[in-house]
Amino acid sequence: NNKMEETSCYKRKISEQPQQQKTKRRRSISQQTTMIQSTEPHSNDILSGRGGLVNKHPGNVTFRRVVEANKKGYHSCPKSHKLLLAQSIVEAIMKQNPPGRFLSEDKGTG
Repeated sequence: NNKMEETSCYKRKISEQPQQQKTKRRRSISQQTTMIQSTEPHSNDILSGRGGLVNKHPGNVTFRRVVEANKKGYHSCPKSHKLLLAQSIVEAIMKQNPPGRFLSEDKGTG
């Protein structure tokens, strides 16, 4: 399921449809991202990493603003709602035009 192209220094994790599970255990956001494909970042993308280029990227600036705006509510809500709040932030990023994606640097090409 992993596809990688050598044309970009970033890779995108794409969510696959979760398979039916016998138990009703919740899956974390990181468990839902499995397929990888290379891509070029755009202004709504969130770049993982450290340093000035990542910190100043417009998508990261927006993401930090959204997280900061929801921080107080996150800390005051019950544990059962924390995952829902985090998922709503991810969905808000992904519903932008163009859709925001969560990218990490491809160490092999970048």
